[in-house]
Amino acid sequence: MPHPDTTPEPSRETAYVWDLSSDRIDWQANAASVLGVATSDAIATGEKFAARIAPEHVAIWRSSILGARAPADAPHGIAYRVQIAIDTGDDDAGRIWMDVSGRWWPDANGRPTRATGVLRRIDAHYLEDRHQLGFVADDRTREGLNRTRLFEVLGACLKRAHVTGHPCALLMISASGLDAINARLGTDVGDEVISAVGRLLREQLGESDVIVRYASNAFAVVLHECDGPALAAAGERLIAHVERARIETSPGPLKAAIAIGAVALPEHAGTSAEAVAHARAALERAKRAQRSACVIHTAGDTSPQQRESTVTGEVIAALEEHRLLLALQPIVAAATGQTACYEALLRLRKIDGTLVAAADFVEEAEQLGLAPLLDKRALDLALELLKTHPRLRLCLNVSCLTAGDRNWIAALRAEAAQHSDLPSRLTVEITETAMIHDLATVRTFVEELRAAGCKIAIDDFGTGYTSFRHLKTLPVDMLKIDGLFMKDLPNDAHGRVIVGSMIDMAKGLGIATVAEWVSDSETAAFLTAAGATYLQGFLYGNAEPSDDLARQGVL
Repeated sequence: MPHPDTTPEPSRETAYVWDLSSDRIDWQANAASVLGVATSDAIATGEKFAARIAPEHVAIWRSSILGARAPADAPHGIAYRVQIAIDTGDDDAGRIWMDVSGRWWPDANGRPTRATGVLRRIDAHYLEDRHQLGFVADDRTREGLNRTRLFEVLGACLKRAHVTGHPCALLMISASGLDAINARLGTDVGDEVISAVGRLLREQLGESDVIVRYASNAFAVVLHECDGPALAAAGERLIAHVERARIETSPGPLKAAIAIGAVALPEHAGTSAEAVAHARAALERAKRAQRSACVIHTAGDTSPQQRESTVTGEVIAALEEHRLLLALQPIVAAATGQTACYEALLRLRKIDGTLVAAADFVEEAEQLGLAPLLDKRALDLALELLKTHPRLRLCLNVSCLTAGDRNWIAALRAEAAQHSDLPSRLTVEITETAMIHDLATVRTFVEELRAAGCKIAIDDFGTGYTSFRHLKTLPVDMLKIDGLFMKDLPNDAHGRVIVGSMIDMAKGLGIATVAEWVSDSETAAFLTAAGATYLQGFLYGNAEPSDDLARQGVL
């Protein structure tokens, strides 16, 4: 039975009606041939059809309908659309890609009870085009942060807008009153509200619009074919839709409200970084205005500050033009003074050739969600160095956001599958800030790194009590004692007691130690006598570009 709004093309399209209460699917007569199965009996139920879907896409398929909720009074149904791959079981045919679109209808409790849809075969070129413009549904946008995806989509949209003249817009959206919900009902309920708001927003978006999870309580929405007047109307429509909804949570029904900051593109921003900065600034103004407000950036707005925009633009340009590199600072064995490994530090090479240390651009980049992109580039550069120099060992720092970035760990696993010795020569440094940010995510990240064969270090150790507390739960191999403790250590009796105690504790736990910021021989002598495993600082060498060290034959 075809979808009521669509007439399928017999050779490439088919349609279905799905009764969710019985799990029965009634297919159009051509379904078997379009989907590459022997008979329609092989896909006669939702369970059987799911078994034909590529494993990595089953969750996307199910959540598009089964994971949704809606008001019971939805006579026209709720639209959905996903792209999935079907395993045909034929070695020659392999997988076929399908674009699935349709509507589902809720029961009295707002849960899906019936769905109709059309499946259309799509080829690789079509799929790539959709990915480039951000049209393809991605399960990562449903459950986790995906700022990298946002910048990819914005870049493609801005490029298309400059070529075709078709406008687009970026909206930053956050749920209001979440602090009160978290305080009174718990963060789990707060998470339920955030997820519900995300679903409500998706219901109001068009086929070509894109939504990603930008932060724990923020969504980014890219609207295609949307100019200034339409942007204001879209913001009000989203606010009204969320406010009307009844959100079912574990303790009972709740109401929600949202604040929106928006910017019209390319009218008021020529780059992805500018667009995000303007939308974030507008969102902050919307939060201060009232419970539900939509603030649109205008040409007269002075935020964000010029430095943030300039620095971030420089970082994005450096990413695109491959002007990021690693500088390596030696870490020596305290007992011998010989280099044991290097810390890999990110540097940005400006157009004029000068190098910029990460400290001069990372903070602004992190605020705009570029940290995962920087960490991914740093990982790629580190892995390439490890492949080129078989005896090299590296320590690599990652931001708190990267601990939850599936792309980062997937890239590491992919290289490890081809070069099994690489992970054992890589130590990943995690800061105390990352542990405070999300301990559960960091613990999972650490477990995955150790499973891949990497060693784990806690960076800037000793700057807070949480570092000591987490030693009981995180399996780490190395503590990098914060360099602040090394300042004037020969003349600081209290400092020597503190540093000596940290080294003794680490030795008792079987954990190696690295003393950072070692700049004089007296400090080095004390640390060596105290039992520090490794020393790092200007006494042993500055961070130098890896290419320079390679030319010197040091690596």
